[in-house]
Amino acid sequence: MKKANTLTHYRMNFQLGMFSYIMHRITGITLLILGVFYLIILTTIQFGPISFDKMMMILDLLIFRIIGTVFVVALLWHVLNGLKILIIDLFNIGRIQKLLTAIVIVMFLTGATFYLIHVISLWVQT
Repeated sequence: MKKANTLTHYRMNFQLGMFSYIMHRITGITLLILGVFYLIILTTIQFGPISFDKMMMILDLLIFRIIGTVFVVALLWHVLNGLKILIIDLFNIGRIQKLLTAIVIVMFLTGATFYLIHVISLWVQT
C-alpha cells in the first residue's frame, strides 16, 4: 500500500477541524516570528531615547501598522482556538468539536471585524 504524503493527506481530509488545526499552526509560527521581531525592536531602548524615538517613527509607517494588525488578528485566532482545545481536553467533549470550532470562527470574525474597524478609523484620523 502506498503511503500518502502530508500535503495529500491534508487535501484529502480538509474539513472544519483540519482548517482549525492548520490555522492554529500558522498563527503560532506567525506570532513567534512577529513576537521576536517586536522584542528586538523594543531592545532599542537600551541605546537611548534618541534611537528609540527613531525606531518608533519607523514603526509608524503603514507597512508596520499592517504587520501589527496581522499580529493582533493572529493572536486573536490563536487564543480563541487554544481555549477551544483546552476546553475539549479538560472536559473530554470531543464529540462537540465541530460546534466549538464554529463558535470560535464566529467569535473570531466578530472580534477581528470590530478590531479592523477600530484600527482603520484610527489610521484615517492620522
